[in-house]
Amino acid sequence: MSNISDKPVGYKFDSDDLTNEVYALLCMFLASKPLAELASKKAYSTLVTASKHTQTMKQAQDRHFKLNAVHSILYIAGMSRIIEERSEKDLLRIKKCGYLFEPINSDKRDLTFREACNKIIHAKSIDFLEQKTFFNLSGGKKIEAVYFEAEVKLCGSKGKKEWKAVLDVVEFCRASLETVRYSY
Repeated sequence: MSNISDKPVGYKFDSDDLTNEVYALLCMFLASKPLAELASKKAYSTLVTASKHTQTMKQAQDRHFKLNAVHSILYIAGMSRIIEERSEKDLLRIKKCGYLFEPINSDKRDLTFREACNKIIHAKSIDFLEQKTFFNLSGGKKIEAVYFEAEVKLCGSKGKKEWKAVLDVVEFCRASLETVRYSY
């Protein structure tokens, strides 16, 4: 007869899963500008999907970027909170990774990593901030391209009070990796 106390409690955490998700999220944001430049060039502006439908590189980037980025952000926030709950350390309350307006009309204040995870998990909306840039084409022609900034706007409510947060994706990823490093 096995002793129930010998079995691990809860989800067995694999730090490689979280590290891979952090890496993927960073790649999505940091590659956004070079992909926008590539998409602005005529030879790369149209893609043919596996289902033989044609779409522009911008359409593909919008759809796949947002879908995958939301997945990664939610996964990282959820897993980081699980790690923190199991850890005896309190590092998540210190690391800044954006700013918060709570309630929404108040002055902005630093958003800690722990708060960021909670706001992500409870957000009613996750919006990606777009930035316009111009690239030079041959012949001196300039073309406009849009890419995703490494910041994410989160909105939600706590009780009857609305809040808004701006998440610095790079700092969020850095804090998540620190959480993994210090949790063992």
